[in-house]
Amino acid sequence: MRSRALTPAEIETIRRNLANSTDHYAQRDRTLFEIGVNCGLRISEALALTVGQVWQHEHVVGRLELTRTKGDKPRAVPLNQPAKDALSALLKIKRERGERMDDDAPLFVSRNGQRLVRAQAHNRLRRVYWSAGLTGKVTTHSLRKSFATRMHDRGVKIREIQVLLGHSSVSTTQRYIDVRDDQLVDAVAMLEG
Repeated sequence: MRSRALTPAEIETIRRNLANSTDHYAQRDRTLFEIGVNCGLRISEALALTVGQVWQHEHVVGRLELTRTKGDKPRAVPLNQPAKDALSALLKIKRERGERMDDDAPLFVSRNGQRLVRAQAHNRLRRVYWSAGLTGKVTTHSLRKSFATRMHDRGVKIREIQVLLGHSSVSTTQRYIDVRDDQLVDAVAMLEG
């Protein structure tokens, strides 16, 4: 079974749970989640981010300039307000904890201060999903699929989604977009008039 996109209600439940969490790494996990659902980064792209890529001239950047991508095809991804807010909060906590803040410092770090790796991110997000009561195949890749599906649901053109995701082919992008049963019912109902 392929991973699935999260529904808007599931996204809000996860946001609420992360906001109320007292876990030491809740803000890191919240930021990783927000980057996923709001920017559509691959988990490897998110984990490769450095402080200098998101924090410049004492501000969170307006867009991510990704250089460590699949196929080594650099791309730029704009940041919306939820992603910027999450990044600002994470950077504040990193400063308060005395974590490295130089340009090449990893943005997402593990308990031992090293760059967070894919398996660790997967385990952390799996706990986040479990605490939100999610079922079905939800993975780190679900964040990317959620981004694509949410963009499509809001009327963004498939070609724009393709560019944001960094896909070479529109057909690949189409596989990322989940179609819900209620959308199919609404589509058929449009023929009634």
